[in-house]
Amino acid sequence: MTSNFDFLAAEWTDVHPDAVRAESYGRTDPRTAVFYARRVVEQVVEWIYDLENLPAPYRDDLAARLADDAFQRAVGMRPVETAHAIRKVGNVAIHRSQPI
Repeated sequence: MTSNFDFLAAEWTDVHPDAVRAESYGRTDPRTAVFYARRVVEQVVEWIYDLENLPAPYRDDLAARLADDAFQRAVGMRPVETAHAIRKVGNVAIHRSQPI
């Protein structure tokens, strides 16, 4: 079975399995899909910090990393907004019982 994330397999070997899992659970278990999507976002953001040699933000969590000015300049606002959306839905999936 092919995935929209097959392109990650060659270069992003750590991220690829979780991206494929997120995709595979999209229709059958959205809570699990969001969990894996958020995990991918966290891995990619950490990778960007390392690649761009960005200084650590004031807190070492995803929200602080995404809100950091240097990170936002490095990637642009559209990816930051998308990552924030995944982060927020991930929080709902983990901490609340409402449907995803």
